[in-house]
Amino acid sequence: MPRWRFFPALRIAAVLLIAAAAVAAGPAMAQEPQAEGAGAQPATADDIAQLIDKLEDPAARDRLIGELRLLLETQQQEQEAAAEPGLMESISEALGGLGESLRQAVAGIGEPRRAIEWLSTQINNPERRSAWIKVGWQLALAIGTGLVFGLLARLLLRAPRRYIEAQATTTIWDRMPRLAVRTVLDVLPIAAFGLAANATMAITEPAPAERVVMITAIIAVVIARAAISVCRMVLTPVVPTLRLIPVADQTAAYLYVWTRRLINVAVYGYFAALIGSQLGIPAAGTGLFLKLVGLTLTMMLVVLVLQNRQAVAVSIGNMGGPELAPRALRVLRNRIADIWHILAILYVAAIFIVWLLNIAGGFTYVAQGTLSTVLIVILARLAIDLADRAISRMFRVSDEVKKRFPFIEERTNRYLPVFRRIVVTVIEVIAAVAILQAWHLDVLGWLASDTGRDLLGRLLTIAVVLIISLIVWEFASGAINVYLDRKDEEGNDLVHSARVRTLLPLIRNVLLVVITVMAVMVTMSELGIDIAPLLAGAGVIGLAIGFGAQTLVKDFITGMFILFEDSIQVGDVATVGGKTGVVEGITVRTVRLRDLSGTVYTIPFSAVDTIDNLTKDFSYAVVDVGVAYREDVDYVVAVLRELGEQLRDDPEQGPNILEDLEVLGLNEFGDSAVMIRVRFKTRPIKQWGVKRAFNRIIKNRFDELGIEIPFPHQTIYFGVDQEGKAPPAFVQIQQEVPAEPADRRTGETKPPPAAASKPGASGKHGGLDPSGTIDVGQDDAS
Repeated sequence: MPRWRFFPALRIAAVLLIAAAAVAAGPAMAQEPQAEGAGAQPATADDIAQLIDKLEDPAARDRLIGELRLLLETQQQEQEAAAEPGLMESISEALGGLGESLRQAVAGIGEPRRAIEWLSTQINNPERRSAWIKVGWQLALAIGTGLVFGLLARLLLRAPRRYIEAQATTTIWDRMPRLAVRTVLDVLPIAAFGLAANATMAITEPAPAERVVMITAIIAVVIARAAISVCRMVLTPVVPTLRLIPVADQTAAYLYVWTRRLINVAVYGYFAALIGSQLGIPAAGTGLFLKLVGLTLTMMLVVLVLQNRQAVAVSIGNMGGPELAPRALRVLRNRIADIWHILAILYVAAIFIVWLLNIAGGFTYVAQGTLSTVLIVILARLAIDLADRAISRMFRVSDEVKKRFPFIEERTNRYLPVFRRIVVTVIEVIAAVAILQAWHLDVLGWLASDTGRDLLGRLLTIAVVLIISLIVWEFASGAINVYLDRKDEEGNDLVHSARVRTLLPLIRNVLLVVITVMAVMVTMSELGIDIAPLLAGAGVIGLAIGFGAQTLVKDFITGMFILFEDSIQVGDVATVGGKTGVVEGITVRTVRLRDLSGTVYTIPFSAVDTIDNLTKDFSYAVVDVGVAYREDVDYVVAVLRELGEQLRDDPEQGPNILEDLEVLGLNEFGDSAVMIRVRFKTRPIKQWGVKRAFNRIIKNRFDELGIEIPFPHQTIYFGVDQEGKAPPAFVQIQQEVPAEPADRRTGETKPPPAAASKPGASGKHGGLDPSGTIDVGQDDAS
């Protein structure tokens, strides 16, 4: 059978169980009233004088009379309440009456002679026999005539019924008038039945006793058919296009069949007992028959519950959706789904027992509580739907706001399910309290007690703390996001300093931890948990961690000082702990670097002695230019200044240079060159690009002007003899000759030929000069 759609009564029932348990656990013991006259003090002369003054004063006398009348009314109400029988007394009396009725009925059944005598009297007595026969044929004639006319009316109205049922409807406003007309067409055959039956009864002219019996039977048929018509209007099992309630076709047909069964048994059973009492059947017999009818209805309802046990359990388990329901509520909902049929059977049995025992006010109590519960559940469902729509509209973000604050919609939707869950829970709690009040469980009285007020105060304090914590967190986090996501007038993202991009997310995380800890501590305190031992334990644990993790603590402390002193930032190039690279991330404990080859270094701050920041605020591109000793240094400096101006005008590197070329002068006499040092002041991290571009134009310009950039060379001195002549120097240059390939026939590789050697041979720059000095070097073509 398809699943039914139910209102979320089970969620309210869960709250009911909790509230009922709380009420049951509340203080219910009343103090014993003091004995009358115990400890009474005799009236003094001052008391008598004050009483006389009140009696002489009209206003005071009227107040005294009003107080005495109020006291009298209170005492009268207490006496009336004490005089009324309690619930247990009513149940005892009802059980006694039921036992007497059953005893009489069983006694009549146990003595078949008395039943046979009564039946024999009805048959053998000519007057009684003729009366039964007359009632029988008159009743059959009236009922039969009514049924015939009702059938004819139904046949005549078949065409308009089919026309209305064939009309297509899309909305409830289209269905309601058509359904009303169709219901009128269903009621008209019932009216034709009643008119025809009454007309037949008027023609036959029955006796007054028989007339009452016939009227009772006609009313029974009319009431049963009218109730079934109402059921058909609500469920419309045959015509789903006119159905108002959202149920499947099979479910509607199933409910219609069972409702018709229950109506027939209840209506015809009751009126059958009424007709029996009118025909002279003893009261014990009709009473027992009515109790059997009630038992039959109860058993039918039990069968109905058991038939739908599995389908309703599945519906209860899926009620509300798993995404919004807390875990505790889901567990409770599953437990209720497992035992709902037991609760339903107990409820049906309780109604039957109240009716069976005829407890004074019992059935009214159950009926009033049931109807109130159904009404409250419906109103709660409507309130939840309205609240859901209002919340969706309230959390809706306009396009203008989304364009201005792109992150606001995501942050708003983050709390939408939580806020909706809170609102639904509040509505369910209010509905649960109202249901308990409807069943005369004084929850409001318990909430007004000291215990209830204390509980409400604690819950209110917790709610306020949580709301304030949430507001503070959202305000701080939102302000940080707004600052970091700011844009200029053209819509481009503003570039913040690396320090801001590092510290603000860190401050946000620290703030989240602080707010969470404070909210948890306040909540635990309001729940009655002593947080002093927790604080002391946290202090001891912190002390132990401080001694056992000194390096970790050092990392945190050093990291905090480095961050606040702004020594390095994300994006800087620095040397930290002997490693150089770009700073990719900074936490309160470590710094992460990536070098030029892509290697990532994670360095704890405890291992940092010094920090070399190569890109703090600005940088310098330092260039050492080496020229030959024979070059004019002033001329070279002038050329360098010219090249510096040329580089500043470069469209690619010019924006990265902050100042003109600074010539520091002749810095060093090298082995083969003199070093002239110059530098550019550049933007951070741009010094290496500027240096490479400057080296390129230096090389090109020096080549054009013939300025020599010497390469390293070495002069070897052999000394001279006594005559001042240098000794001969033999230089042998060896050249490696590649081996010949292997012989294809033998597979042997031929050895390379001997290296060529020539005494006294040298390269272009090699050789022995007259002074005995050999200059070994390499020309440009080598």
